[in-house]
Amino acid sequence: MLCYASGFFFLFFLSCFLSSFLVVFVLFIYMTEDSMQNFLYLHPNKNPSMPLVLPVLDSSNYHSRSLSIIIALSTKNKVEFIPVTESRPSKTDATFSAWTCCKNMVVSWLVHLVSIPIRQSTIWMDTTVDIWNDLKMRYL
Repeated sequence: MLCYASGFFFLFFLSCFLSSFLVVFVLFIYMTEDSMQNFLYLHPNKNPSMPLVLPVLDSSNYHSRSLSIIIALSTKNKVEFIPVTESRPSKTDATFSAWTCCKNMVVSWLVHLVSIPIRQSTIWMDTTVDIWNDLKMRYL
């Protein structure tokens, strides 16, 4: 009788464990898919020196490169960082550190997609809006 009881408890424990594992797994998958659609999500294989578009932006190709940049940023779900004005969350906001990380990634991408003479001035700009507006004023 003791053998049946211990077997029953083992099966009960196993079924509880597997069902809780399944729930955690489903929640993980749901949260992962949901977070990947958030513009603050950075995939681990993204890096700051990865070129967005080639060839680099210079004085002869602003119009085509700017459109290519917007398309490339939209595929990475980061086009929100190239608005007319920047919508920075407050420093006490829970998303501030994620926003700062993504903003710095986009700044780095923008700095690396321009020719070296242009890069010398854009590297000192802190926001994507400043860089974007500087490039627009420089070539329009």
